[in-house]
Amino acid sequence: MALGLIKGGGGKGGGKGRGAGGPKGGPKTGDGAGRKGRGGKGGEGGGGGGKPGLPGALKQARMAAIAFRKASGRPLGVAEGLGMVEAARVLGLTLAEPDAGHDAVDAAGRRLKLRVRGAGGEVKGPLRLGPDKAEWDAMVLVMLDPRYRAKAMFEADRAAAKAAAGDKGRVPPAEFRKIAKKVWEAEAHDEGAGE
Repeated sequence: MALGLIKGGGGKGGGKGRGAGGPKGGPKTGDGAGRKGRGGKGGEGGGGGGKPGLPGALKQARMAAIAFRKASGRPLGVAEGLGMVEAARVLGLTLAEPDAGHDAVDAAGRRLKLRVRGAGGEVKGPLRLGPDKAEWDAMVLVMLDPRYRAKAMFEADRAAAKAAAGDKGRVPPAEFRKIAKKVWEAEAHDEGAGE
């Protein structure tokens, strides 16, 4: 079952929730509270998925990436990692091991590929589906703004993504968004998506 639209799932609030379960041994970075609107930040299973220091660490990483790009004119190369952790945090996902063939698992046990684009052009190009033998059920596109904050997330199931990709095995982000469902969008001044 596809994820429902969540607006600003990582914002301030007093919500409590449990991070999503997943494969044994996988790190838990989910945010169950986000599914009911503006979930709790940190706290008991809230915005930090049981990791109270995660929102602060994300903000520090974003600030470092911005400062590095401003000073050197080159990207620091952390956009994809930031996008994946943000997706796990606000959608209640459990990140998978690097060699799992998928990037995360949701509360229903579906295996997801996470693709990150945006961040002022740091991560761009078509979304690659990977080898056919890889085990995954749906793909989530995480869009970042120039300050490395998540601004929207889109999901399409494997069949739809493969149909859009065709024989080349890749699909432009704009085309993916046409066949995908928006499952999360940031709200103004959302602490989970930015400063």
